[in-house]
Amino acid sequence: LEFRRVLFRSIILETLEIAVIVCNPQIAGVRIMFESCQDEYSSCPSLCFEKNSIFKFLAELEDKCNIFDMFNISQCAKFLLTSICHEYRGQGLGTEMYKRSVEILRSKGFGMVKGSFCNLESMKIAEKLGFSELARSYIKEYRDQNGELMFPNADFEFIALMALKL
Repeated sequence: LEFRRVLFRSIILETLEIAVIVCNPQIAGVRIMFESCQDEYSSCPSLCFEKNSIFKFLAELEDKCNIFDMFNISQCAKFLLTSICHEYRGQGLGTEMYKRSVEILRSKGFGMVKGSFCNLESMKIAEKLGFSELARSYIKEYRDQNGELMFPNADFEFIALMALKL
């Protein structure tokens, strides 16, 4: 519980923007982006790196290409979360959220944005906007020290790290 409280507090305090699309009384979509720096995972609370932590998986994915060294930058923006309610998918909401986010980041002077994508629909949107895939890890291949699957019940096949130079 303490980890969730710390993570939530850091997301709220350090977030560039949280966007929520409301259609009638229902939330249709949510997008969160924040500023990312080279040591973001090392500054996470130690609970991030527990045995079954997705944060450890994401940190290892980002280490595969080290975007900061690759592009000689010390910070960039990061899409943390984009989610569209099932009944509103296919109507352009995700595309519009990404487009507006990119516009906001450009206006704030960011030179790059990165994001971890785990479904083909969001990857297609990102590719249309000019994102390039830098690294990919398959969730079913991720194992602990004993050879056990870390995420046996994951409902996605892989996570791809993608970036866009703004």
